[in-house]
Amino acid sequence: VALTTLTFTVAYFTGDADVPVVLDSGDSMVIRRLPLHDTLLELTTLWFGLALILHRTPRGLLRMTFCSFDSLAILINAILQNSAVCWNRLSLGFEAGVMTPTWAVSQILSTTLVYVPAVMIVANFDAYLGPMWIKLVVVGLIFSCYTYNLLVICLVSKEWGSRQVCFWWYCTEARGIAVVSMFNIIIFLGKMLVSYASGHDMATLVTSYRYTLAPHSAGPSCLKRLCTCIMRRVRRVGDRISAHALQRQEP
Repeated sequence: VALTTLTFTVAYFTGDADVPVVLDSGDSMVIRRLPLHDTLLELTTLWFGLALILHRTPRGLLRMTFCSFDSLAILINAILQNSAVCWNRLSLGFEAGVMTPTWAVSQILSTTLVYVPAVMIVANFDAYLGPMWIKLVVVGLIFSCYTYNLLVICLVSKEWGSRQVCFWWYCTEARGIAVVSMFNIIIFLGKMLVSYASGHDMATLVTSYRYTLAPHSAGPSCLKRLCTCIMRRVRRVGDRISAHALQRQEP
């Protein structure tokens, strides 16, 4: 998890490059380019970390968390958000004539095999049987990254075009889809972060169960054993008194 987080951080701040473009309409914009080697590095590190995490994840619990409402909501919004980002960059790049096949492949791989699976790993962290501080750190980092990216898109980003996406009778911009989806993801991640910070082992599953280091059978409590011991002693004393009284009544 630490290696994956470090790789994403290094690739985010060193690998991407802002490419200024001029569209056919005369508008000047900036498109973020994803180098293919950084995408392959993120892809390898992410799936290697996923394989390590699965060793501490029960399959049955993973199926339960994956089918939970919070996890499915995060998945749907992550798909919408990353699809809007990918479509915006590809459409602007092809319109400006700067999009190359390598750039397009890198963007599609990054969307489908890196960012969406990374969000899904965090959304199913209830199934991870690791220390609580790992959950807090990872969910907190992803929450901070999404909050930062949302502020960047809303305030300073210049890479969003005005071309609208229409579905049936409703049309909107790709930027609006990304903003709404990221806001929904932040809400659900914030819910998970508060649950983990409050000491709950599970945030997306509504259950009263808690993790234990090893399965054990719950024996009788100390109070119950004390009461049982006292009643046994009282019964023995009563039997002795009864036996003594019978001996005195005999001629």
